[in-house]
Amino acid sequence: MTTYNAESRTWSRKSDPKSDIIPSESYIGKAVLKRLQASDPERIVEVNHDTDECFSVSDVLKNTVTIAMNLNDLNLKVGDIVALYCRHNSYISSLAYGCYLNGTPWCPFDTMSDDLDYLLDYIMPTVLIYDEEFKPKVKETLQRLKLSCITHELVFGNPSSTNSVENVLLKKQDISGFIPKDLSPYGSSDQVIACISFTSGSTGKPKAVPIKNTMFVYEINGLADVPLLKHPNTNIISFSSIRWISQLALMLATVFFDIRRTSTGRYPDHVLICETIHKRKPTAVFVSTSMYFHVLEHFERSKEYDFSSLEYIIFGGEPFCTSLQSRFHDLIPDVRIFQGYGMTECGGTIALQSDLGSLNGGHLKKGFSIRIVDENGEKVSYDIRNSSNQRNSCISWILKKRNM
Repeated sequence: MTTYNAESRTWSRKSDPKSDIIPSESYIGKAVLKRLQASDPERIVEVNHDTDECFSVSDVLKNTVTIAMNLNDLNLKVGDIVALYCRHNSYISSLAYGCYLNGTPWCPFDTMSDDLDYLLDYIMPTVLIYDEEFKPKVKETLQRLKLSCITHELVFGNPSSTNSVENVLLKKQDISGFIPKDLSPYGSSDQVIACISFTSGSTGKPKAVPIKNTMFVYEINGLADVPLLKHPNTNIISFSSIRWISQLALMLATVFFDIRRTSTGRYPDHVLICETIHKRKPTAVFVSTSMYFHVLEHFERSKEYDFSSLEYIIFGGEPFCTSLQSRFHDLIPDVRIFQGYGMTECGGTIALQSDLGSLNGGHLKKGFSIRIVDENGEKVSYDIRNSSNQRNSCISWILKKRNM
């Protein structure tokens, strides 16, 4: 339950350690490993729409541990960063989990829209991984920047190359006796960075947001409140780039909840989205609000797609439009609609919710507080549940602390 303190002008939601899926002090990599080891090894957790590959818990566990061991062999130091300039593929999640286990932050870029020069110069990575198709662009960028920080360039999509991901990070290892690295010398879980996520750039240049281990832990514990993740055999399709915080959360959700994630590396236009929903029969789909308009128009014009499997629609990336909600309910009367807006800047502290009447963007997750401030950082006193008239003049300030 969310409470409001009029004196401090702060909304809070108390945590309940007894109901947490992951203990709050955990490192996310070790939590992922423990969950994978305890799960049904045959359960399908990921589907690659482009290649029709299906990956089970056993596959993800094997790839995750293999990558973690090979990353360790690269002798990376504290503060080193792995940058990723790739489309969705079958090994991205295991690469992320391997980085978490190794205590090495990873940073995904958007191959469709990001300024590669700006982002590489910004984070100064030690390891750069990119798709073979982007090699000319990457080489041009590196020649311009002349970065001395990059010690390893690895390529997806060219297994014959000595510096391919297959030959370096997926190199066969004896994983039977794997012991995860002790990350305590790096700091506590609320100090160690798991991932770096860039903001959209809608308010200027994209800004790097360090996602600490505990923020992912709180994310998973908070997502336990989301109804669609409580349903067995939920199949979620998300079409956004791996650069967005929603994708990072969905990767983890496939491990900790009984759900399946379907992804594609192709550009998500309205035709691809309709075809994928029709073929994969998902129970939930997550796309930006603006893209849904084109999807609906194509769906209504073609009359050849079956959307009857959809139980949940998740809007993200921008504020929701109520007219869009009505159109979806006219076409799929029983569908439930959720909104997840402003997730990157909040570092994953805002949960999806289904009460879209006030367009407030979500409710607080357990263990967090929020205060509303104006442009000058001064506290503002008003009810966020009825704030439409002041929405544009105020910003949300998330206080990233536990309410003990």
